Amino acid sequence: MAASTPVSVGRVNAGGSEDALFLKVFAGEVLTSFERASVTEGAEMVRAIQSGKSAQFPVMGRVSASYHTPGAEITGNDVNHNEKVITINDLLISSVFLSNIEEAKNHYDVRGAYSTEIGRALAFQKDKHVLQTIGQAAQASAQYQNTIAQQNADIYNQKAERAVEIGEYNLKRFQRDFNKTFSSVERAYAFSGVDISRGTPLAVMEEYLTEAEIEKANIKYNSTIEAGDYREAAVLSRMEGQLALYTGRQRAIGSYFQAGRTLLGGASDIMSINKYAGL
Repeated sequence: MAASTPVSVGRVNAGGSEDALFLKVFAGEVLTSFERASVTEGAEMVRAIQSGKSAQFPVMGRVSASYHTPGAEITGNDVNHNEKVITINDLLISSVFLSNIEEAKNHYDVRGAYSTEIGRALAFQKDKHVLQTIGQAAQASAQYQNTIAQQNADIYNQKAERAVEIGEYNLKRFQRDFNKTFSSVERAYAFSGVDISRGTPLAVMEEYLTEAEIEKANIKYNSTIEAGDYREAAVLSRMEGQLALYTGRQRAIGSYFQAGRTLLGGASDIMSINKYAGL
């Protein structure tokens, strides 16, 4: 009796490994499960590179919008551009070994369940890293805003100190100039033989002194107000920086919490989310 020729359903063009095509089917099941389980799929930019250790991503700023006034020329808006170089991580894997003999002896299918769990594990790990990156970006942006706000606050404080110094300088200069003028008037009266201790000359001298005190008070008041405005601006700037930090952290926690509820099956314990997020 002649030997039969069975169909090689697992080989590629009847050659090579017996289960080459079977492994590809399993991989397809994993990819399907991965795409179904991932909650960030499509929310990130993906690039495939053939070689190298990093990839360059273009970064474009936001474009503003405004209402057009009829007749006004539309000149366009400038857009900031930059680049971000991202280094490739190690290969993300999830593996299960199933020997052919074990699968043959088993009375129920496990390959489909394994592929589903592998897809879920890969999706969970990938989503966690993506969402952690989003949270870190939110916090990094907030930290940058806080740094700028603190620098502005320092500048405002310096301006306040400068305003006080300028006020004191102007006050001394006015006093010096007034003393010279007052001395000149006294000498003029004395040269003319006028008694400045009574009558009109006394009233004139008292008026000079009163106006001088008023001007000195105005100089001091203006410098105090200016310094106070700068100090208030510094306080507000520091508050804006702290608010930026708080907002950034809340955004980060919010993204972790939203993802955590999905990835962890509806978990609502904030401590669990913080642990998951690495906070």
